[in-house]
Formats: sequence, C-alpha cells, structure tokens
Amino acid sequence: MLTNDLSKISLLIIGLYFCSSMPIGYAKGGESARQKALAFSLMSKGRAKFDDEKYIDAIQLWRQAYDTYQDNKLLLFIASTYSRVTDACKDEEKAWTAYLSACKEGACPNKKRGLERHQQFKSRCYITVTIDSSAPKATVSYEGRQWGTLPHKRDLLMDQYTKIKISAPGYLSEYIDLKLDDPSLKKSTPTGGETKPVNKTKIKVPLNVIPPESFFEKHQLPTPQIQHRENRLQLVAPH
Repeated sequence: MLTNDLSKISLLIIGLYFCSSMPIGYAKGGESARQKALAFSLMSKGRAKFDDEKYIDAIQLWRQAYDTYQDNKLLLFIASTYSRVTDACKDEEKAWTAYLSACKEGACPNKKRGLERHQQFKSRCYITVTIDSSAPKATVSYEGRQWGTLPHKRDLLMDQYTKIKISAPGYLSEYIDLKLDDPSLKKSTPTGGETKPVNKTKIKVPLNVIPPESFFEKHQLPTPQIQHRENRLQLVAPH
C-alpha cells in the first residue's frame, strides 16, 4: 500500500514542481528550478531504493531531498518507511516527531493518512506500563520530571529507562530500571486474521519504612553519650 501511495504522490509532486507557479514548501537559500530539479532527482532515486527494499538508503535520499526543498510529504515518506526497518522504533519516533512538528507549522498534505500511520507506529513501538506500590501516597518520577501518583499508567517507547524513582512519605525511595526494548515484552496474537500487539506490563515496587533514628544518626554525627551523662549529673547535683 505504501508503494502505491508513493507512486501517486510522486506523480503529484512532478506536476506541482514543474507545472505550478505556487510553491509547495520553501527551500533553503531561496527557490529555484535547479533546487526543485535536484530535490525531484533525489526523491526519484529514493523511490528506486525503496522498490529495491533498501529502505535505509531510501530514507537517506529523501532526507537530502527535504534539505534541498522542504516538502512535508517527504517527511511522511521517511517516517512511514521506518516501519519496514528492523528495530528502528527510536529513529521512527524522531521521524514522526519531525513530521508532526512540520504539520503544526505549515501545510501538511495527506495529514489524515499520516496520523493513521502514526497510530500504527505507536501500537508497534510503545508499551503500556503500570507502576504501583503498597505504600500510601507513593509517586513516580523520571529524570527530575514527576510522572504522577501510584498506581500510574503510562505509554512508553520500547527503550531502556534507568533510575525511575518511586517514593512515598515515611518510606525509603527505590529506583528501578525498565528494559522495554526486550523483544519478549512484545507479543502478537491472531485477531480476525491480523496480528494485534499485546504490549502491557505491570510492575509493583515494594518500599521500606524509614527506620527511626536520632538526630545524630540522621546527620552522621558521633553520639556524645558520656557528655550527656555528665550534663545530667550536673543538673541534679545539690548546690
């Protein structure tokens, strides 16, 4: 389906490049026939690489085409093609972020289809994680940003997360690491002839109560027990 879409959009871009006086996007350093021709040449070479299933090469050529002549459809080509590259969720997220950001700032042809593909990306590359604890009023934070109170549910990119902090009043904080890039966390089950990703995981983090401690223990000071006794004797001694 993506191949057919690219064919149709390529023909449309040809017509717009060479038959229209209205710009599709904007080019660095100003628009010119040479820049349009170069961008179209790079786009065509990328299409050939795509047809040969050399997807990384196609993506690189489309990036060069976009740098030459900034047409947001090229960003859609790039983001959509990452779905055909193995273990590329992190790069694909960056590509979708660039596409969605460009859609906010300017014209975004085929936006509806782009948003549909973005949802497909999220279903493939995100895992719904639920973090909980038996400690009351427990919260979770990551890299200094507060995520919320527990139980907390969050969609996370399949990646590694270190030192996620779980804390609660009166309890010692705990830090956990999540390795969500483990393929075993991503399973598929047949659903009506298709595969539906099952990508949920639950984590319960026990917290330990802070033990009672004296002022001196808390501040790591030596406890002056003898001095305490001397002061006490002095206070009660008769005059």
